[in-house]
Amino acid sequence: MYRRIAALILSIASSYCAAQATPYIDIRNYGAVGNGTTNNCTAFTNAAAACVNATMLIPAGTFATSCTITLPISCSIEGINNAASIIQISASTTGAVITQGDGSDIAQNQKIEGVTIDAKGLANDGIFLRQFHGYTLRDVTVNNALVNSFHLGDSTISGSYAAYIWNSTAYRASGVAIPVASIGVFIDNSTDNQVIGSTVIGSNTGIRVNTSGNILTNNHVWAFGPAWMTIGFDDNGLNNFWDADEADTVETYGLIVRQTGARTMIRGGRFYNNGSGQDNVAVGIKFSAASPIATVSNNIFSGNDPTHRLAQDIVASDFTNVTLLGNQAYNTVIYASGFVSAASSHFKNPVAGGNSPTTVVIDSGTTSSYTACLTYDDNAAVRFSFCKSPEDNLQMYDYAPGGSPGSLPRWYVNHYANMQFFAGSTAASSTFDFLDGTQTLRAQIGQFGMYKSGRSANSDIAGELSFSAATTASYTFQDTYTSHPECWLQPQFNQGTNNPYWVTYSGVASFTAHFTTAVTGTLSYACAGRN
Repeated sequence: MYRRIAALILSIASSYCAAQATPYIDIRNYGAVGNGTTNNCTAFTNAAAACVNATMLIPAGTFATSCTITLPISCSIEGINNAASIIQISASTTGAVITQGDGSDIAQNQKIEGVTIDAKGLANDGIFLRQFHGYTLRDVTVNNALVNSFHLGDSTISGSYAAYIWNSTAYRASGVAIPVASIGVFIDNSTDNQVIGSTVIGSNTGIRVNTSGNILTNNHVWAFGPAWMTIGFDDNGLNNFWDADEADTVETYGLIVRQTGARTMIRGGRFYNNGSGQDNVAVGIKFSAASPIATVSNNIFSGNDPTHRLAQDIVASDFTNVTLLGNQAYNTVIYASGFVSAASSHFKNPVAGGNSPTTVVIDSGTTSSYTACLTYDDNAAVRFSFCKSPEDNLQMYDYAPGGSPGSLPRWYVNHYANMQFFAGSTAASSTFDFLDGTQTLRAQIGQFGMYKSGRSANSDIAGELSFSAATTASYTFQDTYTSHPECWLQPQFNQGTNNPYWVTYSGVASFTAHFTTAVTGTLSYACAGRN
């Protein structure tokens, strides 16, 4: 009795699993021959017609075809691996070797895996997925496409999303001319895609993104030369995340971000000239639109040696709401400057720290009233010559000789900041002064902050008081305050034991530093203005 029930259950389960299994359509059963010469157009057409809720199997061999393979929306492709299973176009076409989705229906959760698609310089696209919801391209190689090796989303059909390209390659051999319009991976009209661990070799542009919400991780783009890739990564979308991607020896830009307010994250990338490219030509990262919003962190910009350098690290018309953290540069022509922008540059709400070299320069060129905007790493010194927009949270103004300040400059930092401030008439100035003419610089520093003025003369915000066998020394404020600034003191000498010091204020006009016992030496002070 129990044996019959168990047998019945097993029979039902087996039938269910068999019904759920995806059947394979072996193209050899439709007459395909993998000898690299036989035209398998008819075999592919008939196999595709039968491939409904099924997977087309590409066995080992080179299967030539003179026509585009158009897959039904419920058909996947699977090969043995991308070294053994090859589909090769044998006649010119303005279309693709493989296409799927036509706007009337949507390919959902299909895949192409373990094959090589050889466009042979005859087809525009290798794989063109026109409309889909979820798609996997894994261990796929596309060779010698004239335009797009991987093309995701038809520009005339909306609604595609969530393609996953993993460990795949767009390839063109050494010595083969690079078509001007060629792109390795083109995310044309599909959102929320992932391209991971893939390689583009020998396209004019490595990866181009026209949409939003994409994640691009650990991809490597390059060309053999002497014709190099023009652009490594081209971001024309919003909210995209470039993570640990490498642009190797490009001619123009390692990565270009084209949209205003793109909210782009660029992290852990490498942008370099490997020793074969032209010297002092390529730019690491370019923000081509105004007012970008981005975080650029922990990237490396490098040339192979002093005769194979990058021209610049990061270029923008301004750095509005751009965070620059932990980036490093080697053998870069703008090495001491680090980060450069055009004449209309301004730095709004900047965060700049941990970068190497420690100097970060926003080079504004020539202006009538202001010099360049200069910052140093926040672990060493932070320098600004000017930053426009006085309403911003992080700013300091420094005026060129003869310039008209217009309003009293201010600097605000967070309460944990340890800053060293300088100002000078030019970015290259070796002499720094806190005052320009009769203008006084004011600063506000939080309770845990430290301040060093970088000048020997006193100012309202920082300076030094001298003691000569005295118990007190005073400073009269230069500015007018509604309530006195709060000042912090730091002796630059050993005041001895049982000799505390403190500060008192004479209204809003001055402060006095006191010691219990007479001392000799210099005491530094830092004040936070409160007017």
